[in-house]
Amino acid sequence: MKLILLPVVLAVVGLANGAGYNGPTNPAGLELIKYYEGWYPNFYTDPVGIRTIGYGHACHVWDCSVPLNGRYSVPLTLANGQNLLADDLVNGNYESCIRNYNTYTGLNADQFSALVSFTFNLGCGSFQSSTLRTLLNAGNTLGASLEFRKWINAGGSPLLGLARRRESERVLFCQSGGCPTTCRGRVNADTLNCRKDPNTSAFVVASYANGATLDIFERVTGTVVNGNPNWFLVGPGYVSAVYVDITAGGGGWCASAFNETSSDV
Repeated sequence: MKLILLPVVLAVVGLANGAGYNGPTNPAGLELIKYYEGWYPNFYTDPVGIRTIGYGHACHVWDCSVPLNGRYSVPLTLANGQNLLADDLVNGNYESCIRNYNTYTGLNADQFSALVSFTFNLGCGSFQSSTLRTLLNAGNTLGASLEFRKWINAGGSPLLGLARRRESERVLFCQSGGCPTTCRGRVNADTLNCRKDPNTSAFVVASYANGATLDIFERVTGTVVNGNPNWFLVGPGYVSAVYVDITAGGGGWCASAFNETSSDV
């Protein structure tokens, strides 16, 4: 299923070639896109009314005359569906979008591929106008990685499927390094909800089981939980610091203040 927040294809004129790794999308990126788009050998109408086929081949972007791209009959075979996706990434404004709008010379294959997934889902305009791109081009890869979580709304409301996709993209983006933190913790609650914002009424974007290890990037204040206002920013969102035991990098902001034993906040 393809959920496009900004369904625009921009013409890129007079821009310098991108820096760092320039493609193609690596196998990990392809598998990520395929997983979240889903496989449909026949045409279907997605939840926002867009006629679609294959792995997110959307007919408001592409000419869906059969044979598709002049080559692929319907219903698609799995092999042809994979080839159609590869065609779309190359010929659409997806891989070229990252090449044209990225200037960070250290971009690696995992980062490039995560950004292609982001752009394939949201449109090149989203990447072009994003703080993610601004931070990346300034060389702040950690800051850029923490921007993925902000792109989870469709129709003005957050969607769990988009939250999961953004976190998968962030993990791939960080897989080969570039997202350092020395602060880590372990969940001491039975279940710990991770929320879009640091308050107990915010949308739940992920949940962690007891004993889960968390990379922690920032401490902020939010809703007071058991007398403690501290919340930790982890990959997809915020968790109450009450339910995290610090295991590495303790001191300074990397401290919970105190912990309890179980909750589902």
